[in-house]
Amino acid sequence: MNDYPQRASSAVGTRLGNELGEIEKPPFFQRLRTRLLLLVILAVTPMLALVLYGGWEQRRQGRAELGATAQRITRTAIKQQEQYLEDGKQLLSTLSQMGRWQFPTNQNDSTSALFANLMLLHPLYLSIGAVDADGRVIATGTPLTPEDNVAGRPWFRQARETRGFMVGDYQVEQVNKKPALRLVCPILDRTNQVFLGLVYASLDFSWIKRLAEEASLPPNSTLTVLDRSWRLVVRFPETDSQGAGQMLGGTPVDTSVLSKAGDTFFEGPGLDGIWRLYSVGTLIGGDAEPDLRVAVGIPSSSAFAGSRRAMVMNLMVLSLVTLMTGLLAWFGAERMVLQGIQPLLGVARQLHLGNLSARTGMSHRGGELQLLAAAFDEMASSLEQRVAERQRAEVRLKSMNEELEQKVAARTRELQRSNEELEEFAYAASHDLQEPLRMIAGHLQLLERRYKGKLGEDADEFIHYAVDGAKRMDQLIVDLLAYSRVGTHGQPFADVDLNRVLARALDHLTLRIEEGKAVVQSETLPKVQGDTVQLTQLFQNLLGNAIKFRGTQPPVIDISCLPSAHDPQHFWTLAFKDNGIGIESQYFERIFQIFQRLHTREEFPGTGIGLSICKRIVDRHGGKIWLESALGHGTTFFFTLPRP
Repeated sequence: MNDYPQRASSAVGTRLGNELGEIEKPPFFQRLRTRLLLLVILAVTPMLALVLYGGWEQRRQGRAELGATAQRITRTAIKQQEQYLEDGKQLLSTLSQMGRWQFPTNQNDSTSALFANLMLLHPLYLSIGAVDADGRVIATGTPLTPEDNVAGRPWFRQARETRGFMVGDYQVEQVNKKPALRLVCPILDRTNQVFLGLVYASLDFSWIKRLAEEASLPPNSTLTVLDRSWRLVVRFPETDSQGAGQMLGGTPVDTSVLSKAGDTFFEGPGLDGIWRLYSVGTLIGGDAEPDLRVAVGIPSSSAFAGSRRAMVMNLMVLSLVTLMTGLLAWFGAERMVLQGIQPLLGVARQLHLGNLSARTGMSHRGGELQLLAAAFDEMASSLEQRVAERQRAEVRLKSMNEELEQKVAARTRELQRSNEELEEFAYAASHDLQEPLRMIAGHLQLLERRYKGKLGEDADEFIHYAVDGAKRMDQLIVDLLAYSRVGTHGQPFADVDLNRVLARALDHLTLRIEEGKAVVQSETLPKVQGDTVQLTQLFQNLLGNAIKFRGTQPPVIDISCLPSAHDPQHFWTLAFKDNGIGIESQYFERIFQIFQRLHTREEFPGTGIGLSICKRIVDRHGGKIWLESALGHGTTFFFTLPRP
C-alpha cells in the first residue's frame, strides 16, 4: 500500500515522458543537484576559513617564538661583547698605568714577554702591543711584528686626540688572518698628562662562533657580525663562497630597518638565498649609527614547518569530508528529490502545450513534495476553469468589440460628412452673402453721394453708419470665406521655397509697407513641405499684423529660422519678431480664437480672423504656433513647418 503512490507517480512520469519526449535539461549551474552541491561547498567554507586561520595563527606563533629565540641570542651576544669590552678596557687601563712608561728604558723585550704571557692568560686577544707617541710599535706579544708604525691608522689619531679608551674599526690580523676588533687605551704622563703613546689589544671574534654552537640553533641558522654598512665581518657557519665584505642578503637592508634604534627584527633573504627571520642588535657604537652589529638569522621554514604540516593534514581531512558530502548530495538528490519532481515537470509541460486536464497522479498526503503535487493539481484544475471562463468572456467581448467598432465607424463617417457639409455650407454661405451685401453697400454709397447734405445731419450720419457697417460686413464675409477655404480648398503639399513665399507676401503688402515705413529683415529661409498659397497667406497675415499694431516708431520686422528644438530632423521653427505694442500674457491663447479682438475698431480696424487663419494653416501643415511678448516691448510669433 505504501509503494502505490510512488509507482503511480513513476507511471505518470513515464507516460508523460513518452508523450512529450525527453525533457530538456536545464543549464548545469541551474540544476537542483548543482545547487545542493554548491550549498555543501558553502557550508564547508566556514570550516575552510577556520582551518586557514588556524594555520595562519600557528605560523604567527611559530614566527614569534623563533623571533624571541633570535632576539634572546642577540641580547646574549651583546651582553657578552659588553663584558669583553669592559674586560679589555680594564686590562688596557692597567697596562697604560705601568711605571715603565714613565721612565722609558730598553725594556721592549721584557714588555713583549709580558704581553705574550697576557695573551696566554687571555686567549681571546689575538695580539697585545704598545706604541710610542710617534706611532712606532715598541712592544708586541705576537711572535712576528706585521707593522712597525701605526701613525697613519685612524684609531691611533683618534686615540691621541680623545686621550681615552676607544674601540677602533674591525680588521683582519695579518699574522693569523682572523678578524679582530682593535681596542686602544692612551698612555699619559702622570704629571702633565702628555701623550706618551698607547697600548692596544685585538679582540678575536671567535667567541661569536662558540656562542652560535652553544645556542643549538636550527639547521641553516646563521650568526653574523656586520659593520655600519651592513657588510659581513664574521659569519657562522663559514662557507668558502661567502667571505668578509659581502652585504646581508646581497643588497642593503631596507631603510625603515636602518632608521630604527636598538634591536630590530625583520625577514629577508640571506647570502645563500634562504629566507630567514633576523634579529639585529648593536655590538659597538650608538644605537642610531652603530659601528658593529650582530645579526641572528633563523630560517623561516623552521617556524612554518609544523604549522604547514598541521594545515595540510586539516585540509586533507576537510577535502575528504567535502567530497563524501558532495557525492551524497549529488546521488542522494536523484532518489530523494528529483524522482518526485519529474511528474511535476511533465504536467507543467502538458499545461504549457495546452492540455489543461493533465494531473500529477501523486498522492496528496506525505511530505513537502506530495503537498506540492496537491497544490499543483489544484492549480491545474483552477487554471482549467479560469481558462474556460476566459474563453467564454473573450467570445462575448469580441462580439461586443465588433459591434462597437461598427458603431464607431458609422459615427465617424457621419461626423466627417457633417464636417465636410458644414465647411461647404460656410464657404457657400460666405460666397453667396457677398452678392446681396455688395448691392446694399453700392446703393448706400450711391444714396450717400446724391443726398449728402440734403436730408439733414442725422440722415447723413445714419447713411455713413450704414455704409461703414456694410463695408465691415463685406470684409468679415471675405475673411470668413478665407478661413473656410483653409480646410476645403487647400492645394496638395509640395516642396516650397520660403524665400519666394516671403517675396510674394511683400509684393501684396507693398502699399502698407510704404505707408507705415516698415523695415522687413530676413535671413535666407529653407524649403518646407506645404501649400504655397496658404503659406503666402500665413506670411502676409503675420507681416500685416506687425505693421498694423505698431508703436510710435516705424515697424521693424526680423524673420529668422532654426531647426525645431523638439524634432530638428523633421521640422523648422520660424520666428517673426516686431517692435510693436506687444501683448499681455493672459491674451496669448485668446488671440488665436476666431472673431477675438483686443482693441476697438477705432483704434485698430479688422475682423479678428487673421490669426485664427494663421493657426489653421499651421495646424493643417502639422506644426504649432505660439508667441512671446510683453506689453510695450514687441511680439515674436513662432511656428513650425515640416521639412521637405
